[in-house]
Amino acid sequence: MPVHLVMQAFMLLLACELAEAAPPIANPNCKRTGGSAQAFLTSIDKEVRQIIISNNTSTNNFIEPTVQVQVPTIYSKYFKYAGNHSTVNITGTFMLLLTYELAEAAPPIAKPNCKSSCGNLQIPYPFGIGPDCYLDKWFEIVCKGTGGSAQAFLTSIDKEVRQINIISNSSTNKFIEPTVQVQVPTIYSTYCRHAGNHSIVNITGSPFHFSHYHNTFVSVGCDNNAIIANIFPKIFGCESDCKKDMKVDKEVKCSGLNCCESTNIPPNLQTFDAIFRSINKSNDRDEGIKHCKYAFLADKGWLEKSKRDPSSVKYWEYVPVVLEWAIFLRDNNSHKLYHFLEGRRKVSCPISDENKDYSFFCNCAPGYKGNPYVDGGCEGKLQIHTVLVLHEYSILIAFVLDDTKVTKRIFYSTSSKRIY
Repeated sequence: MPVHLVMQAFMLLLACELAEAAPPIANPNCKRTGGSAQAFLTSIDKEVRQIIISNNTSTNNFIEPTVQVQVPTIYSKYFKYAGNHSTVNITGTFMLLLTYELAEAAPPIAKPNCKSSCGNLQIPYPFGIGPDCYLDKWFEIVCKGTGGSAQAFLTSIDKEVRQINIISNSSTNKFIEPTVQVQVPTIYSTYCRHAGNHSIVNITGSPFHFSHYHNTFVSVGCDNNAIIANIFPKIFGCESDCKKDMKVDKEVKCSGLNCCESTNIPPNLQTFDAIFRSINKSNDRDEGIKHCKYAFLADKGWLEKSKRDPSSVKYWEYVPVVLEWAIFLRDNNSHKLYHFLEGRRKVSCPISDENKDYSFFCNCAPGYKGNPYVDGGCEGKLQIHTVLVLHEYSILIAFVLDDTKVTKRIFYSTSSKRIY
């Protein structure tokens, strides 16, 4: 059978009989005519009397969906009304499997009746603005200002929020938690002329910690040995100097000449402070420590995209830093949310044995995207798997409405052959 005829029949039934909207069954763009109109399946040139797309579930037998068509009777050549001897021939089996995807409406990101943005920043639940709009005090956002210039502050750690990512990073094999980007002050040594307060960032006890995956440690200064404070027994830091005869990679911003960088950040870090020392230990007790030195954690992506020279840090007051976060399983609200999400088909809440009594976070299931923490927050593309099978003694037109979580459906033809 010519493929274009099969496609014509398929498109007639798919476009006009399989619209996703409910309760209507037809595509709104299809013509609707009076009760005397007739439908023809052009691929086999037959009038269609009935189309059933649901399987018969009243028995244990698996019955395929059906279409009822008008087929002429066959006369012997001696019958006085006989016309042409009509042979119905759809011999041969042809199977066409197509998948169509229908996008669903944009899903919600915040709880009902709650603000979903502050300025240009989206505020997805469990974060929220106003009473009953956030999960608990750790995720409360206060929006200061109006319009596009408004700023969001995470009150629990007193930091301005620049970005909230509720989906963990699945582009790598590493298991990365969802993140929030906040503004954190740079740290100055005692002898910097423009130095303000030596700002230690302490978020101990919160569900947030500095991301060892997204951040980098940078320090600027001469005769400079900078390390992250209060990390034992390992030492995390870097060294920079200003000697003219130093061999450095000019293609790298912080290769050691007045600026150094280390992407080796301790995991689960919740306190950030820096200690500055002299590279030459003999100088630590005299003029060596009197150089102005700076240190900061920064979002690696921001540092690369901004193309800023880290050695100009003396003009920066704050830099964006990425914090990873999870939801503590410490009260009724968090337990209730977890058990609600755990039973949802479109949501996945991976939780390790070591954290099963401590914290969790969720993602939309494969094939979906959006906010898994709100009802209806994960959107996907409804897949319509359509099988058109023509074989020797029957016509099988099977429609399978499916989502991406189900990967296989099995049909049995009248010849008992299994079709996948």
